Amino acid sequence: MPQVSHRLSPQRVVVQPELLEVTALNEHSWQVCDSRREPTDAMRLLAFIERRRDSYRITWLAGGRGWAIFRDFDAALRSVRIRCLDQSLDD
Repeated sequence: MPQVSHRLSPQRVVVQPELLEVTALNEHSWQVCDSRREPTDAMRLLAFIERRRDSYRITWLAGGRGWAIFRDFDAALRSVRIRCLDQSLDD
């Protein structure tokens, strides 16, 4: 997984194999999108990840509603991929 900078300026990171696009919204939150969908497609936005003290909270927008907490950013991204994309990789 690529390292994510916690800078204030927005940053885009594409995660293997270019399925997830992660954009920093500020120094402690990111949006995660399905890079296979058009930018105008509302289904492109999968989740938000927020850094909270020593953990990362995902607010799900796809694959079911709700939230989950992870100890590290990479685990949170893996969870988004598994929950939102792995079921549709054969589409």
